[in-house]
This record gives sequence, C-alpha cells and structure tokens, in this order.
Amino acid sequence: ALLISQTNAIDADTIPSNSVCAPGDTENCSIHNNNGNAKKKKKKKNGVMNEKQLEGLLAAGNMALEAKEFAKANALFERIAQEAQPNWHRMHQAQHSNGMALLQLGDGTKALWCFTNAMYLATEQTKKSQQSSSIIDALTKFTGQLSQIVMKLGQQIYLGAFAAHQKEQSDAKMLYTAAKFAHTVGKNKETKTMTQALLQLQPNHGGATLMMGLIAQSEGQEAKALRFFRKASQLEQLPHDASMAWSHLASAECAVDQFSDACSDAWLYNFEAEIKLAPMNQEIATNAVVNVCNLMLKRKFDLEEVVKLSERAVHLGLINAPLQLPKQLIPDVSFAPYRDDAATWKAVRHLEDNFQAIHDEVVEADASGVLRQMSLLDEENLHTAGEWRELNIIQRGRPFPHTLQMLPITSRIVMGLQDGNSMVHGGSKISLMQPGTVVRPHTGRTNARIRIHLGVSIPTGAYLKVGNETRTWTEGRCTVIDDSYVHEVWHTGTERRIVLIVDIWHPEMDARQRETSISEPDFLENYQKLWNDPAAGLRRQGVPQELIPSRFVSDASYVNNDNERGAGSRATTGESQEL
Repeated sequence: ALLISQTNAIDADTIPSNSVCAPGDTENCSIHNNNGNAKKKKKKKNGVMNEKQLEGLLAAGNMALEAKEFAKANALFERIAQEAQPNWHRMHQAQHSNGMALLQLGDGTKALWCFTNAMYLATEQTKKSQQSSSIIDALTKFTGQLSQIVMKLGQQIYLGAFAAHQKEQSDAKMLYTAAKFAHTVGKNKETKTMTQALLQLQPNHGGATLMMGLIAQSEGQEAKALRFFRKASQLEQLPHDASMAWSHLASAECAVDQFSDACSDAWLYNFEAEIKLAPMNQEIATNAVVNVCNLMLKRKFDLEEVVKLSERAVHLGLINAPLQLPKQLIPDVSFAPYRDDAATWKAVRHLEDNFQAIHDEVVEADASGVLRQMSLLDEENLHTAGEWRELNIIQRGRPFPHTLQMLPITSRIVMGLQDGNSMVHGGSKISLMQPGTVVRPHTGRTNARIRIHLGVSIPTGAYLKVGNETRTWTEGRCTVIDDSYVHEVWHTGTERRIVLIVDIWHPEMDARQRETSISEPDFLENYQKLWNDPAAGLRRQGVPQELIPSRFVSDASYVNNDNERGAGSRATTGESQEL
C-alpha cells in the first residue's frame, strides 16, 4: 500500500525522447573507421519497439496498475523490459511501476530487484552529457524518493517476517524477501537473523547461501565468504540473483589468484547470467566482459578469442568497438584506435613546435646515462622480454621534483598543457625501450584520456599496434592513440627507442563528465585546483616559479576558445609556448 500510493516521481514530459545516446544506442554515437577517424554510428534496425510503442505500453501498464489489474500491469512492464534498450530514457519508470505490481502479486524479491534497477537507471541518466539541470534534478529527486520508500518498506517487511518467525508461522519466501530488503538497506544483523532462519527451513537454499557469503564479506571474513560463494554458485538461484552470485564469486576468486581458471570463468558466467536479464544492468555486464577479456590478455589467450567476446559486447551495446576494453568507459565521446584527427589539436602543435628543445635536452640526458639511471622499470609487469623504463614528469597531477630538475625545458613545455597537468587518470613521462623488448597486449583503464606519443629518438625496428593496426613512430611527430584499446609494443632494432608520452583529457568530455569520472576525493580536489588555476595549482605542488608557463594550452571543446588567456585563467587556450 505504501508504494501503490506513490505516483511516478518524474512526469513523462520532463524527459526528452531524444536523450543523447550511449555506446551501442542509436543516433549520435561514434564509431571508428579503418583510417582512425571518428564518425557517426547509423541507427540499428534490431527489431525493438519504437518510442511511440514503448510510451503506449508504459501508459497502458500504469493504467492497469491504477485499476489494480496487477498481473496485466506486470505483463506489460515485462514486455517493455524485453523490447526496449536497457538504457531507454524511461526504463527507470517502467521498473519502478513493475516493482509496485510485483509487490501486489507477492513477489517481493523481484520487486526489490526492480526498485534497485530503477534507482540505478535513473542515476545513469543523470550522467548523460548535455543533460539539462532540470532533468538531472528530477531524476535525483526520483532516486531519493524511491530510496526512502524502499527503506520504509524494508522495515515493514522485516517486522512482519520477524513476528511470523517468532510464532513459527514464516515460510521460506517471506524470510528471503525480508533478508533481501534488510541487506539492501544495510541492516546486517537483521539480514543474518532472517537468513539463518531460512537456512533452518531449507539448508540448501541458493539465495540464503549467497546472503551468508555477503554477510561474511561485510564482517571481513573473506575466506568464509569465498566458501559460501562457491557453494552458492552450485545451487539453484533466482535469475536476478545468479548474476550477483557469479560477480561476488569472481571478485573473491580473483583476490586469491587472478590468473586462475576460477577467476576468469566466474567473470564469464557473470556476464552470461547478466545479459539474460531483462533489463540487464549494463554496468554489471560491461564490468564482467571487460574483466574477462583483460584476464584473457594477461593469461596470453589467443587474441581472436578476445575479439569474439568483445564483438558480442558491442552487439549488446555495452562497449563501443571490439578491443576497446577500459575498466571505465565514458559515454558520448568519439573513439578510434589512432586519432589521426588530432593533427590540429593545440596540444599536438605545442609539442611538435617545441620538439627540437625537447629532443636536445632528453638526448643529452640519455647520453650521460642519467636518464636511464633515474628512470624506473615497468612496474605493471607488462613487458615479457627486454627492458622498458619510464621517467615520470607528472603522474596523476603530481609533478616529480627530480625530473623537473633534470629536464627543466621539457618539463616546462609539458606543463604548458592544461589538459595534461590536470589529467589525474594518467600522466606525462619519458619512455625508454631497449632493443629486444616486447610489451604484451593490454588496455588502459579509461577512455577519459587520450595518449600522445612524441617521437624523440626513433630507430628502425620499433613498432606499436593499437587495435588491429601496426604503426611506428616518427621523430618530431606525434602519434595520438586511445590506449583504452588493446595495444602492444615490440622493438626488434639495435638502438634505444625514446618517446615522450603525454596523457590529456578527451577533448569532447564536458566539465561534469570529467569530475564524475574521478572517484577519489584527493585526486578530484587536485584536478580542480590544476584546472581552475593551473599556475597556482603547480605552485602549490612545489614547482619553481621559473618552470611555470605563462600560457597554457587546452583542447577542451566545452571551453570558450575565442580568446587566448594567460596563467590564472580557468579557460585557457593558446598557441605553442615560446621558450
């Protein structure tokens, strides 16, 4: 009754029917062609209902709900889940209403799953680029109201189940529903009480076994949790619990041994279980397929197997393109393995125009031996042969004092890139590769960054492969890549290869996308300081005044680039710095 009395928190007219699409959606999404340039994806003809049909089903379902025709309403909402894309802009409303219908039909556990989906989907809508503030406010209000309702409902269900249990009148379904709601609202003690009572009735209840694993995990008993998760994976689960069981098992198995079959298999089963749901949770499905593909790369599986699995993910709208497999995928930005369209970017022009000064300083430091002496070996174990060293200039927004002292000219040029200084998902560094070095296929963690390689000293025999295309570097020229694609490097020549690597923000990301991509508060604060006032931000980091540029370069498309501004400005642009 508590939920049936609630109306939809967001009126249908407040959500535009042409919300900006996500990867795998319809118009306005980018894919790459073979020459590395971004282009627009054409609308897919996959047989799903059109907007008008979906709106009609949603209206009919809500009418049936108001008329207390709960079975009919449930059937209509389930049809929406089957026919619409998971990221349809009103899916959260359909899931909310379906949860209300399911409660009246006595399926509390699936109702909770629908409510959780509704909150997740509404939150995802707020992350869309170009979403108006009024829509974001409405979606946030919807999520907050539904969260409060679930909290109140969970308390009522738990009290009812506890009273029935005390009178020895409870059944397995009632206990499991109470345990699920208690866990959702963070009541571990109540969750444990209901779950243990359920296991007394049904010792091999799959959902209860999964809940015991979650309880053990919350108590820091990882080994005990793993045993429960392993058992739960062998027991029958409700469809919407199966994906959760495999996800938690995968995390637990990988914490023990990320190179084990148990680790990669669990992620694969998580992926397969999630994509069977309607609607599937795109974040969970994407996380699973990206994890299993990256594990396959680490374990040196045939790359063709990775391609096949990633192609399935593209078809499902989870990722942009085969072999683009970042842990964090920013939607609504263009993508291509090689960014051949970057030749006119200010960052590229800035580095190429200052190449001679960079080259002379770096080569001199290399000839003296200090460059190799001060650089660090590959810390991620990505190279399988030879020697690969890196000398950090800036890492996650933090300059390295010894590099600034050793390479002051190069450091000052690099720090003139405002999109590089503030890039807390990466950094700037000198990359040294000895002949005979092989770097295995791997991916960067996010497509929020674009990686610029400036060829400093390029002998013959050094190669870079991104996606399916192999290239080499050219001295004095920038090779610009999206390192969220699978990429690898090998050097069959006879002399050391030296490249300056600079990570910058993807130019098409807006201010909100940048900030929401940063999960750690310290790095978010560091980003804001370096972006809002780069000169002051560098000064706070201890950079000597003589190394702080007077002009900063930015390619951010959301910044007003009409006027060039100097240090201390938030929206700074400019041509290459004169040294």
